[in-house]
Amino acid sequence: MLTDPVKLCIVLKDNKNQVNMEKRIETTPFLNQYFPSVEVWQRNEEHPENPNVWLYRRYYGPDETVRLTSLNLQLTMADIYQDLHFEQKEAEDDET
Repeated sequence: MLTDPVKLCIVLKDNKNQVNMEKRIETTPFLNQYFPSVEVWQRNEEHPENPNVWLYRRYYGPDETVRLTSLNLQLTMADIYQDLHFEQKEAEDDET
């Protein structure tokens, strides 16, 4: 079991030419290791003429479905965090 996993996923639209790679990154997901939360930055497909327009979406909790449109992919949070059990925050424990 990995105790401190680190992974960066970069989805490239076209990897044939490595020039101006920053303009080709389509999706950047950030997965939290301490609780089920995924933050996704995706280029806005409605404005392809402006590569500086990005959409941000945060997914939180086991019932969410993460959408990576540049990959035409949907993943449930339950699948992403499969077999992981998170400790409750101390504040939540104090309320009970």
